[in-house]
Amino acid sequence: MKKMKRILPILLLGLPYLMANSPSPFAYPSFYEDFSNTAFVKSAVDEGNPGLGFKYETTLTNTGQGYIDLSSVELMTGSNNVHLTYNSADSRSNIYLKPDSSHDLVFTLDIDLSTSGLKLKCYAFQEDDVDPSIIATNFSSINKELSYYDSYSGLAIYTYQFTAEMDYDSAYHYTPLVNITYDSSETKTFEAYIQNEETGSILFESVLNLEIDKIEIDNIVFIKGRKYSRDGFLDGLFQGLIMVIMAGLFVIGGIFALGLMIAGLVIGIIFIVKAVRYKNVDN
Repeated sequence: MKKMKRILPILLLGLPYLMANSPSPFAYPSFYEDFSNTAFVKSAVDEGNPGLGFKYETTLTNTGQGYIDLSSVELMTGSNNVHLTYNSADSRSNIYLKPDSSHDLVFTLDIDLSTSGLKLKCYAFQEDDVDPSIIATNFSSINKELSYYDSYSGLAIYTYQFTAEMDYDSAYHYTPLVNITYDSSETKTFEAYIQNEETGSILFESVLNLEIDKIEIDNIVFIKGRKYSRDGFLDGLFQGLIMVIMAGLFVIGGIFALGLMIAGLVIGIIFIVKAVRYKNVDN
């Protein structure tokens, strides 16, 4: 019992650390500096009602070779993050800004800021995250359906699905970035995921209600993540360790709870016995 009392604090303290450092299977956008933006233009959301807040508009240009995640772009003033997602439709569009491309951003805030101190903070898949050895070909036609309504914004989310022939190392997790041309003029990049490796089915979601006959898939860029756990000994060992720790905590917690119940029961019996004795003495 003394050994278990020593082990329990170690497990409780160590588990959050292990979980926080659990290897993520997919790559994530990281801090990115290769961009420029135009001077901010400020205007009232409603000229007749200044209390509704202000819009801060700028055009972001990707000057590097990474892919900027537009949903994570932050508006900064000085060294502090002021707020916010820019307009809700943009933040749910699932669009990345590819190299040498530009995108208009609109931030809506309920505070009046000087535009001279405003700047952007961006995150992106870096050039080194891209696996140039994978080439996707023979894209099928695209199917579209209304998937669901986003509970936060109330916006409709559409799913776009197609197939492609891909030759890649299936031991790794990959994030496809689908580059399209829309209506023969607009270029867009969507973050997607591989639904089925055998059929080559790929899905991406967006609030953008695109006409599928106007979508032309240009190419797919593959962002390389980590190996699948089943192919990585260390990952498998780590996951096994987590399961053992969780099982140990469950067992120890059960024993501790049972001990409390038994102690409570014993104390209750003692009080009852004493009460009966006192009653007999009085009689």
